[in-house]
Amino acid sequence: MIEKLKRIWFETPQLLALALGLVVIGLAIYDAPGFIAAYIPSFGGAGIRDAAKSMAGVIVSVGLLQLILRSVIWRDAIDVALKRVELKQHIIQAGLDGVLPSDQVPYDEYFNNAKSVTVVNIAARHFFVATKASATRAFLKRGGKLLLIMTDPEADNLLLHYDECFGEPPGTRKTKCQETIRAIADFVENHKEVTENLKIRFTRRRLTYALQQFDDIRTVALYRSEPQNRDAGSIPVLVYRDGNIARSFSDPDLKFLTDKDSRSIELGALRGYAAAPTVPPVLQTKVG
Repeated sequence: MIEKLKRIWFETPQLLALALGLVVIGLAIYDAPGFIAAYIPSFGGAGIRDAAKSMAGVIVSVGLLQLILRSVIWRDAIDVALKRVELKQHIIQAGLDGVLPSDQVPYDEYFNNAKSVTVVNIAARHFFVATKASATRAFLKRGGKLLLIMTDPEADNLLLHYDECFGEPPGTRKTKCQETIRAIADFVENHKEVTENLKIRFTRRRLTYALQQFDDIRTVALYRSEPQNRDAGSIPVLVYRDGNIARSFSDPDLKFLTDKDSRSIELGALRGYAAAPTVPPVLQTKVG
């Protein structure tokens, strides 16, 4: 619709001719009383001349306005404005709120305002052991519902694959998973009231991102291919709400990660997974 109006407005020669005609007619009306009076001295008076000048001014103004709006400068300006509107429409449809460095994402604020949270993370250590642990615990203690989807600590080859990808010694990722599980077990034992609201699933699917969902706000942190460059300030995090990104990417992927290849874990059984034996530092099968 917008493109059709632009074509009518800018590319119809009849309208351009009309604009030029209005300017010519306006100038003719402006000068008409004086021209006629030169030949007929008794024609009209000051009132007629003033009226003609006023009418001519209006017509000339309309014509000039048409010409100005059709100039290349204004056309380009309008094109830019329309493109910005179109871009904004695409952003709204996608649901994208912004892109932030991972160390600037306001996770504390998201936890404080949320009622339900989903965390998808290889080891989820940040949420139960490190930087975001206090926000996670406070969220659970006030009655928030949390679903944690993390890598199965018994998926030895997958965990060794992550170690290789992140440039870390074999067994690092398994150790981090065990740390998370122990921290959750300690927390649950001291806060029995959270057991109804905390759900944990282990997955053997390969995770290529970290996803958090706080009610209708979702964040996705991408994993870099370069293992040595893992500075938090250089990792982009997409922040988005319900929209095309959610419908075409995160919602289907969450279903995939919670399918038959994942398993729900009883909170009382967590200690057994935390005490799993050390993985031999051998990657038996590549995970693609």
